[in-house]
Amino acid sequence: MAEAESDDSRHRAKVYCLNSNGQWDDRGTGHAAVQYSPEDEAAFVVVVSEDDGSQVLLQARVHMEDIYQRQQETIVSWNEPETGVDYALSFQDAEGCTDLWEQICSLQGREPDGAGGTSDAEGASSTAGSAGADTALQLPAAELRNVAAIADLLSEVPPFRRARLVELLLQSDYVPQLVRVFGVAEDLECTDDLHHLYGVFKGLVLLNDASLYEQLLREDLVMSVFGALEYDPDLHVARAEHRAFFRSQQRFKQVVPITDEDVLKRIHQNYHLSFLKDVVLPRSLDDNAFAALNQIAFSNNMQIVSSLANDDTFLQSLRDKLADPSLSSEALHDALRLLQELTTIAKQLQLYNRSTFYRKFVEHACFAPLAAALRRPEPEIRLCALEVLLASTQHEPALLRTCILSQRPGYELCHALIGVLVSPGGTGEKPQASEVLRALLDPDAMEGRERDEFLNLFYDEFVDKIAQPVAGKVSAGTGPLNGPTNGTSGARGGE
Repeated sequence: MAEAESDDSRHRAKVYCLNSNGQWDDRGTGHAAVQYSPEDEAAFVVVVSEDDGSQVLLQARVHMEDIYQRQQETIVSWNEPETGVDYALSFQDAEGCTDLWEQICSLQGREPDGAGGTSDAEGASSTAGSAGADTALQLPAAELRNVAAIADLLSEVPPFRRARLVELLLQSDYVPQLVRVFGVAEDLECTDDLHHLYGVFKGLVLLNDASLYEQLLREDLVMSVFGALEYDPDLHVARAEHRAFFRSQQRFKQVVPITDEDVLKRIHQNYHLSFLKDVVLPRSLDDNAFAALNQIAFSNNMQIVSSLANDDTFLQSLRDKLADPSLSSEALHDALRLLQELTTIAKQLQLYNRSTFYRKFVEHACFAPLAAALRRPEPEIRLCALEVLLASTQHEPALLRTCILSQRPGYELCHALIGVLVSPGGTGEKPQASEVLRALLDPDAMEGRERDEFLNLFYDEFVDKIAQPVAGKVSAGTGPLNGPTNGTSGARGGE
């Protein structure tokens, strides 16, 4: 008999795309895998051509929505939420389809469904096999004498039995019991048992299950989880002090009161999660665990921004705080950092949700207070305001143009923006100011009437201020739109 097929052979798949005529187009054959992208902080289904290793046939983000279907044993299909395009992967081997399906389900925090389309005999055989496997998989009692066996079980469980193991852990309320065992072991100073418990909790993290992460990061359990992960047996010099460091660094400041308990819970969970992956276990997490944790943070961020964007009281309070002239520099900086963080997270939202966020942003006049922030002497305040403006122009420059045009006759925001660009010093802020102006003045991104109105305003009121550092004193109206083109100059030299 021939040897087992390689991973490349097992993951060989054809990529199909549904065209406008309702027919499936063959996009090519390649090798499929779920890969994590640190730049996007998300996992993607990637298919690389088998003929040309540099050609990517498909790169689709793994979404948290229940959009994926497994048909028969070798096909995974879905509809892309952002584009509405239907895709299907047809695998050469059922094992490769199962691997990809289980990775997608793991990232979504749900158990893999059956493949479907099996005969009665196959279904009966599968059920019997599953029952045998479930009977064989048993959790030792969560007691101090069993911690070595529990650590071995978690480190040696094969991938195809992880879903069943997670189910048993959640059904029996096992994690809280392990936390109590850790408390006993630490009180008794049982070094060997504490080393085994490090392996237990590390193994729980590496199971890559969203529901299990929810338990590990619970407010009443998370500090004990961090405590168990202090006892790394490979650290021979000194024990890590995760809990002490966490308590010394933790500062939760509500710049504007948040009344939604679910939002507060997600904010705390994201902080605990980032501490877990960046401080506690940065060397131990594999790519799948890292991707699963980042997917949870990504999902939390989406819910946080969407909820706050629909909270009119929160947005109005934030706007009022930004516009308060009596605010201290530190308090203003904190408010701007909050606004900057919201706009940064909003970049990751789907287009509809991102548009909803900025529509609320404009409705509450959040652009207006940024003019005063750009005139502040503190560079960190000016930089935060510029980052907010830059994020808005990267989404839709017309929003900022409309705001500027509505400020006539003062045009405070445009004056402040150009003031940053032409003022001496502040070199770190000028690239952002230039990029915002470039987006505002891009004629290809404007409609006809908007283009005429905004560019006429700019050349009549502001171009002389930009030219002043180069040309000296320059009069207003230097180069009006549709002005003279016969070579005559519209500028007068300085007196």
